[in-house]
Amino acid sequence: MSALVKYSGFQTHAIPSLGTGSKIQVDRVQSIDPTSTLNREKNKECGRDGTIDWSKRTPNIAYRVVQNESQDLKFFETLANVASGADMNQSSFNASATDLISYLTDDDGTVLGTVWYPKLRVAGFSINISDPDAKIERNFDLVGEAASAWQGANKYVVQKLETADTGEVALGDWTYTVEAPSAVEDPANTGVYILRVTRIRSGVSTDLATGTGTNQWEYTAPTLTVHDAVVGDSYRVYWSSGSYLAGNIWTDNDVAPGATLAYNVKLIIGSTELTKIQSCSIDARFEREDWKQVGSKEVQQRGVRDKTVTINLPRLLENYTLEELLLGEAAGFGHIDPENFLDNLTFRLKVYTTDAKSSFAYGLKVTNCSPTEVKTPISVDSYTNRDITLSSEEFVLSDDEAVINA
Repeated sequence: MSALVKYSGFQTHAIPSLGTGSKIQVDRVQSIDPTSTLNREKNKECGRDGTIDWSKRTPNIAYRVVQNESQDLKFFETLANVASGADMNQSSFNASATDLISYLTDDDGTVLGTVWYPKLRVAGFSINISDPDAKIERNFDLVGEAASAWQGANKYVVQKLETADTGEVALGDWTYTVEAPSAVEDPANTGVYILRVTRIRSGVSTDLATGTGTNQWEYTAPTLTVHDAVVGDSYRVYWSSGSYLAGNIWTDNDVAPGATLAYNVKLIIGSTELTKIQSCSIDARFEREDWKQVGSKEVQQRGVRDKTVTINLPRLLENYTLEELLLGEAAGFGHIDPENFLDNLTFRLKVYTTDAKSSFAYGLKVTNCSPTEVKTPISVDSYTNRDITLSSEEFVLSDDEAVINA
């Protein structure tokens, strides 16, 4: 009887589909929930009982990742296809795409294969603090059109990023000798050894087709030849193999904390730190509009039609300090009318490395916030809560405290 795969054998990596960013391993993942809707429709006809066949449209992939707060922005940066240390805002995820690859190992230590979700886009993310003693949790919701599993002689999906230098480009062709492990033929597609070639030229990423023409590539083991190459081009090459590159697939990260507690954050409106807050959720949603074209199953253009950032701030009703901030009035202001709340407020979440809050890790600033809902639930034998919801379309993520303070 074969051994089973449990969470510790599900080792996930993220690779920017666009640009020259490096592959990262996704640390501190608590759960992964991918769902593939195959979009198949029965075909029938008058004069005949039963199904003729099925129309197979492009699948819809929904992929959710739940992650403990790791005090860094690595996963955000990879999902946005930006360089390490770059600031991100509500537009950073419009056109970005990311491949998520998980290597599966069973309880006996045998690698069973690879699960590959290419070109996932961000539909939303949230940062949640469920109570004053809780772990901070991140949720990422991603969407795509493809999912595949690889096993046996093809059990490893391998990715390499190479740059064409002067000695490798001859007569307009770039040649790359596919290093060990060698590419293995895709058993579902006869003659296919290289699974994808993406060219990055002057910051523009283009998936190249196989062939002998302009901007195409050919493969004759072990050599990949890309036509019309230019010195300085970068190429991201994918193939499958029965073994992996030299080195470990997974390296235990014992530097970042396993989790971060609610004690390590500050919640701020304007310049005033909030108190008495019992929980906090910050949810960014992107209403995606990704376009295809007749004659192709691939998404050709990626975009976001609308963005919404929602902040929920439940607290114990002890005073009206928060409402005074929302009104822009001094302490003790005598008339609290929600209709007079401001609509250009700035909210800040700051995450620190310890509960002493002396070392800044990163922050999220949400600007032009407007209060949209006020709730005061009252029940027998309970203290009264006052829940306020803010909404906006604009945010900045940064590990530079000066950017968050600006």
